[in-house]
Amino acid sequence: MFAMTMPSTYKLNTGSLMPLISDTAAVYKNEGNIGKALKILLPKHGLTREDIFITSKLGKLKAIGISNYTMKHMNELLLQCNIKPAVLQIEYHPYLVQTELVDLCKQHNIHFQAYSSLGTTGNDKLLTDPVIKSVADRYSKTPAQVLLRWSVQQNIGVIPKSTNPDHIRENISISDFELTEEEIGQLSGLNKNKHFTWNPEKIT
Repeated sequence: MFAMTMPSTYKLNTGSLMPLISDTAAVYKNEGNIGKALKILLPKHGLTREDIFITSKLGKLKAIGISNYTMKHMNELLLQCNIKPAVLQIEYHPYLVQTELVDLCKQHNIHFQAYSSLGTTGNDKLLTDPVIKSVADRYSKTPAQVLLRWSVQQNIGVIPKSTNPDHIRENISISDFELTEEEIGQLSGLNKNKHFTWNPEKIT
């Protein structure tokens, strides 16, 4: 069952609304700096590292997001966590259709958010795929727009990174056409279990 009309937001399990289409940095690489900053800042406020985990009980933390959790990671997390995450962000596109993971998130009311929906810089295989291009031509849209529509029409959020104003406008202009169930299936049928970024399965 696919959405007949595309909502602009998704309601998280916290009650907050999150845009289905948003934009963000591709790579943060700031964990070390954050750790160093916390070591300095926490003592100044009379806090320890352990105190961070109670912020949700104080009403300060509105939603928890996680990234790159596979089925194995998710099952382990759900067995142990007191508060479910609101969002899982992971690589997802027609070459990497993680149906089982999507279904698990739906079952637990966790919003599934895709990154690398268009592939990665320097790799245009999705954008030049004949099936995707054929669907795009049918609607006078770009392959990028079809790829994004394929996700959001399944209520999967997307975060297409771009610094190009034309591409940003193009990325959000996907509400004026609708893929058929057959077309959704055609794109999903391209699955190769192919990662354009890295494979988090290798993380224990």
